Amino acid sequence: GYDGRAIAARLAAAEAGGLAVTGMRYNAEFNFAARLTTPVATPADTAALADWAKAHPDGLIFGPVRALPTPPEATGYYNRTDFGFWPASAVISPE
Repeated sequence: GYDGRAIAARLAAAEAGGLAVTGMRYNAEFNFAARLTTPVATPADTAALADWAKAHPDGLIFGPVRALPTPPEATGYYNRTDFGFWPASAVISPE
């Protein structure tokens, strides 16, 4: 439950497209394990998250599985939290 390597690996693989966290306060829990070299975005609300997603179409959003109404593409468990992983497209509304 306290081994974040699987989540860190998922984040490291997606870093090039951009990373954002939603639904929780992020304290860089995975930055070191994932060897991230760019900051994780922390949009303040759903509108800011949608703006981030438009700017990062290949990005990955992560957070508690209930953070978004759309089911996550994948999940992982760390520190008593089920994390979900969504592509940026999950929060972009079609125009």
